[in-house]
Amino acid sequence: MVPAMEEPAVTPSTEPAAPEAREAGRIASLQATTQARLAAARARAESARRSNPVVDVGFRSVEVRDRQLLVNGAPIWIFGVNRHDHHPTRGKAVTVDDMRDDLLAMRRHNITAVRCSHYPNDPRFLDLCDEIGMYVVDEANIESHAYNTSLCDDDRFRSIVRSVLEDDGYSVVAEASTAGEARAMARIHQPDVVVIDLVMEGSDGLSTARDLLADDPQRPVVVISSLFDGQVEREAARLGAWYLEKAEGPEALEHLIDDAVAVAHPR
Repeated sequence: MVPAMEEPAVTPSTEPAAPEAREAGRIASLQATTQARLAAARARAESARRSNPVVDVGFRSVEVRDRQLLVNGAPIWIFGVNRHDHHPTRGKAVTVDDMRDDLLAMRRHNITAVRCSHYPNDPRFLDLCDEIGMYVVDEANIESHAYNTSLCDDDRFRSIVRSVLEDDGYSVVAEASTAGEARAMARIHQPDVVVIDLVMEGSDGLSTARDLLADDPQRPVVVISSLFDGQVEREAARLGAWYLEKAEGPEALEHLIDDAVAVAHPR
């Protein structure tokens, strides 16, 4: 009988680990520590953001002086376009990146202003305009093309001109909605001045001014407008009418009417 041989005893190796293994272990430990610290930092930042949101704050002045739009006292030009929320493949489902692409394309073509036609836009769009440097007409959903006639006949929308005239000591003797009415009332009441609001009168406004001045060249006709159209202004001047953009404000309208009456009826 052959006796069984004993298994040799296995003793732990006392040789040091290879340098590559030690370096790999150290890197793994550093990576784990770094990831943990980054996660903690992100959590702290998010907590701080939620409790103390960051808001961009600035100061500016906007005014119209000498018929020039000034921002912080410096004259600016407005080159604007209308914009709709639209993507060629996703329709109205636009993303923030889509909005940014729209604005950057506009700036590359020297566009400085955008009109949100015809509804309030995503607040993030306004933030992007602020970031990129774009003036905004933040429009409300109040398009009223279908109501031109009814608005022209609604006294509530004539109250601003009436109040300016009455505050300046004039008596509003009549108001008209059409060119024919205006000429008839001017003949009946013989007013010192006739004020035509091009927004109310629409495209008939300048023809009304022409007819009134033909009837009585000595009676001043004041044309006020929100059109910012140099051609309209030049045509009004050619007809012999006084002209004012509404953006210049009620005080400017008051002074213009006083000047028109003073020239027509010197004391």
